[in-house]
Amino acid sequence: MQLVRITKNILVPGHRASWIRGSRHPVTLFYRKAFSEAVRRFRERYQLHREGKSSIDCCILSGQSGIAKSVAFLLMYIKVALKNDEKVAFYSVPEGILYCIYVENGTVKCSTSVVTPLTFHSEEWKSFDSTSTHLVVDPENGFGHLNVNVTKAFVVVASSPNKEWKQFEKLLKAGTKKRDLTLYADVIQEDEFNDISAGNNESGGADGNCTVEDLKSRSEIAGGMLRHIVDEQKFKKFQDSQDHMLRMFQGKIGENVEMIQPRDVALPSSVFCIRPILKDGSHTSSDFVLDFLSPYVESRVVGALAEEQSKQSESMSGLEAERRWFHLIKNGGNFEGRHVGSHLPEELKGKTTTVSFSRHKRVIHHRENSKEEKNKCLEEIRELKDSSTLVICPPNYTNIDGASSAEVLHQMAKGNVHDFKVKHKDEVLVDTKVVTIYYYTLEKHYHTFRVNFVYKDVSKSDQEAWKKTWHKHLRFVVVKLDPVRFWDKLQEALGK
Repeated sequence: MQLVRITKNILVPGHRASWIRGSRHPVTLFYRKAFSEAVRRFRERYQLHREGKSSIDCCILSGQSGIAKSVAFLLMYIKVALKNDEKVAFYSVPEGILYCIYVENGTVKCSTSVVTPLTFHSEEWKSFDSTSTHLVVDPENGFGHLNVNVTKAFVVVASSPNKEWKQFEKLLKAGTKKRDLTLYADVIQEDEFNDISAGNNESGGADGNCTVEDLKSRSEIAGGMLRHIVDEQKFKKFQDSQDHMLRMFQGKIGENVEMIQPRDVALPSSVFCIRPILKDGSHTSSDFVLDFLSPYVESRVVGALAEEQSKQSESMSGLEAERRWFHLIKNGGNFEGRHVGSHLPEELKGKTTTVSFSRHKRVIHHRENSKEEKNKCLEEIRELKDSSTLVICPPNYTNIDGASSAEVLHQMAKGNVHDFKVKHKDEVLVDTKVVTIYYYTLEKHYHTFRVNFVYKDVSKSDQEAWKKTWHKHLRFVVVKLDPVRFWDKLQEALGK
């Protein structure tokens, strides 16, 4: 990491850098390797655009909020442009001000104007605008009066993947600007702590003395969000906000929570973070994964999910249970399971197995609670030739909730004992074939789960016959449902 000293006589535009202008000390900016790499790659696109060799005229740096994109990266980009005698227009959306910065006779000069809907149509802007001009944008709650369609300048934006970023993508799609490159920068890494500590202390940081150990202990909770780990007071405020968010995680998310919005899922940035998919030697990436902000957060969230899942499972029944869990069966995958039953040979008793299902291409859901619907469902199940269709049974089915084929049946189990009503054995038996019923239950019931035969309204002779023959036709397998699969579902919703 390169440390760059900023003194009061150097132009530092923008609302997010106002603390630099108001500081009583020279301020150290952290020019991270990720930022240097992004500047280099963006400038490669800029040069091609300036020389008329490329129509690409827009780049975005994204990543987790609070990693100094606005304070360090944008100022770094501007500094490099001015060093090469290039004009820079810096649109500070929070201030509503456009800084037009240029070099004249070796001196940096700047003019400012309040941005209105007419700014980018004005003669003043047209005289400053060109294919060699940089238009650098720092958004906040949107992009103000930015009009990229009437500008010739090369546009550079720094934004977390949130609703602002979504708005900018809409501006691009609706207009003429062509974006070829979006890079993601990672959160602060532990090998950067030494430089951060030294720079913060030299700048007279709020802590007066921010040690490497301070940074390490705070990052265990706040991850690598620089904004929250360099200052003790900011860290305490963040911690209070994070604790509130974790307590409210299963409830409604408040409007004042800072959100990230990768693709179509909005999530609190105090709980989740964006991590670029880095290759060897690279510090930025064009793709990302979603991760928990820190191991501390992961343990809190997974624990909360497990507790909530357990609570809800106690009240689930019928179609409610089906809606809750059948998406796992529909999408397929591998699950932990074990065979159950008093007839099991010794080598299978207490042994786990991997239960695998392929993805179902379609779902047939029977909702009507009638004898006719039940007979129709039974007929459909017996006609299934493979496991490409998932049939969900009507509410008046007794022994199963669904089927992937005539030999693969599914049943949701609320507790560690599930009743099999022998009177309705014809729901599951198909000629002389061996049928497997998969019972799905939570981990706390999984290890003690058993199936109990209920002989109500069954004659004694039929009872004896059943006791002698059922193990030839039926196999019972209990499947453990893991609340952590919530995370897999979320990743799938994100397209990962």
